[in-house]
Amino acid sequence: MHNPFRWLLFWGVSFTLVLASHVYLYRRFLKDTALGARARVTGKALLWALAPLAMFGRLWTKALPGEMGDVLGQVGRLWLGVSLYVTLALAAIDLALLAWGRVRRRVRARDPVPVSPERRVFLARAVGVSAVALGGGAAGFGVFRAYHPPEVTRVAIRLPRLPKELDGFTLVQLSDLHVGQSVRERWMGELVERCRTLKPDALVVTGDLVDDSVARLGPLVARLGSIPTRAGAYFVTGNHDYFADADAWCEALPKMGLTVLRNRRVEIAGGSGPGFDLLGVDDFAQPARPDGTGYDLELALRGRAPDRAAVLLAHRPSDFDRVASLGVGLQLSGHTHGGQTFPVTALAQVVFERCAGLYTVGESSMYVSRGVGFVGPPLRAGSPPEIVQVTLLAG
Repeated sequence: MHNPFRWLLFWGVSFTLVLASHVYLYRRFLKDTALGARARVTGKALLWALAPLAMFGRLWTKALPGEMGDVLGQVGRLWLGVSLYVTLALAAIDLALLAWGRVRRRVRARDPVPVSPERRVFLARAVGVSAVALGGGAAGFGVFRAYHPPEVTRVAIRLPRLPKELDGFTLVQLSDLHVGQSVRERWMGELVERCRTLKPDALVVTGDLVDDSVARLGPLVARLGSIPTRAGAYFVTGNHDYFADADAWCEALPKMGLTVLRNRRVEIAGGSGPGFDLLGVDDFAQPARPDGTGYDLELALRGRAPDRAAVLLAHRPSDFDRVASLGVGLQLSGHTHGGQTFPVTALAQVVFERCAGLYTVGESSMYVSRGVGFVGPPLRAGSPPEIVQVTLLAG
């Protein structure tokens, strides 16, 4: 299911854009502003030192030991976000000035006014200061929003064949936490406390829980197991969990109080009634394997009574049409982050058929969470993080 060509194309385009933005920043901030030779050399060296940090932030964290790798990785990810917004602000101002210049040239075509070199330098410096103020302000807001406690999105969904005894059953969905070196104890503590106040009947984690090993993140992730529920806490893998050794995490999580659903189902009891099935599948990009891992929807559904209500946990919203055709009433997914930050939020609406929010096909529904954490630059602007509280209604 993984397409190597698309993967290479994505990273190739990403690296090209990062390099191009640094060339653009050098020209507009250091060359056009007529700074001295020493300032230009120093600025150029700084930009070309930051560029590989921005492109390979995750690699630095993995490759270098201890705090050095963590610090360089965080600096790289932060600079990636800041440079993105400064570049966008600079480009917007340049385009506005270009349009204004064309208008002025048409008006003064018969009597052109020469622009002095001093005025050009002053304008370049004024543009640079404005771009830093606008881009830096936008990046600062994005960082604040990324680390601010997620908002709670409450959604009521009618689940076909749900017994009346379970009408009002609540699922709290956490998706795309990306627990890693940018996530600290305080952030996790606030997240756990918010989930506690919701008093969920069941907690579900729909993939991309971690970005590092059990040894480094185990104690932090274990705090999720302290959230009290009536029917348990459940987890399915996402693509980033595979990057962080999914097998090791799937072995460790049950000891932390989270039941792992890898292409299998559990029955959620309904008191004296029949209850409903909670199913989980591995990440959609992982091909099915003989040992029962990898994405295998048929295996998860095997042996299920078709007259029972069913909720599916699947990290990606990629296979919802088939899920609906097989009679599953609700799918909970994530993966997209809703684009995470502008302008990727606009691009995500094009890339993903179902990007964020509630969707329906026939009698089946799917909620795609914007996620709790972030990946890459620690920014969330235009797609705030969310905890999703799903209230099931009897159909």
